Amino acid sequence: MALKMVIAGEWRWDIYEEALAAGFRANGVEVIPFKAGNYLGSDLLSRIERKTLWGPATVRLNKALQRIISESSPDVLFLWRMTHIFRRTLATLLRKYPGLRVVTYNNDSPFQDGRGWKQWRHYIQTARLAHLNFVYRPSDVSLAQEAGIPNPRVLLPYYLKEVHRPITEIPPDFQNDVVFVGHYEDDGRVETLNYLARKGVSVRIYGTLWENASLEPELKRMPIHPAYGEDYVRALAGAKIALVFLSGKNRDVYTRRCFEIPACGTAMVAPRTPELGALYRDGVEAAYFNSKEELLIEIQRLLEDDRKRDQIAKAGLARCLGDGHSNIDRGEQVIRALKEDIF
Repeated sequence: MALKMVIAGEWRWDIYEEALAAGFRANGVEVIPFKAGNYLGSDLLSRIERKTLWGPATVRLNKALQRIISESSPDVLFLWRMTHIFRRTLATLLRKYPGLRVVTYNNDSPFQDGRGWKQWRHYIQTARLAHLNFVYRPSDVSLAQEAGIPNPRVLLPYYLKEVHRPITEIPPDFQNDVVFVGHYEDDGRVETLNYLARKGVSVRIYGTLWENASLEPELKRMPIHPAYGEDYVRALAGAKIALVFLSGKNRDVYTRRCFEIPACGTAMVAPRTPELGALYRDGVEAAYFNSKEELLIEIQRLLEDDRKRDQIAKAGLARCLGDGHSNIDRGEQVIRALKEDIF
């Protein structure tokens, strides 16, 4: 009999809850969305509640979750980065429905992102009651255990099987030598990008918050704006090289782009980490760097050698697809863990 699962999350972005829901559905799971974002608005009171994790909308949200569990009788409650679910709500559900299995996932780093206990208190308290807790990066496993969270394990990010793929029809505006698609963060990426610009590398930036960055004029010659959906695919697939920077705030050792870039058939150049080295072979399926100087050398080498760059792009694509890094694959991995560990 197929599993029935309620996925509780904000459901704001297709790459998050909806993507994994598609992965579950492709593997035979009946998915029932619980859209917490419908209860947490954008007016002043809602913004306060999002900060304090308390208020009338949050109370209504918790009651609504109990109601949907009562009405749908799911096998699994999957909490996607839920910061507004009270511990007592989950405790009540587990008491009333002893067959219910609870799984959490958090793609942030609740133990080291600077927001602290106040912002993550409900998540941590509910995760302590869950049967299975998925985290984003290896360092979160030991930190979760120290916080009293049982059965933590890594769920890698993914590319979207129906979205991220090589394309041939690319508008001229998206054809670039080197591209970085991502947000601004004060972690050294600006200094690296400025260094590349000063050395004559043509880099196009897409993303958010870049108005806060002091960029070289060459990097601002084209307007910097976000690229979503098909434009995101065009930005990656239209570049000869796509760069990766890892969030220092979250202590990332890989990121979602480490799967999206190869899936789009583009040569990826990323910071050298053991975790990335295990995913893609250095110089064969991706290129890595430890410093801005090494990055410059790698970029120059790949821009001058079309054959080598094409080999890396094709090998990275084959490795990404062959090892199973799509949202469909992640859905299958979660289901397998559920059946092996808690059913």
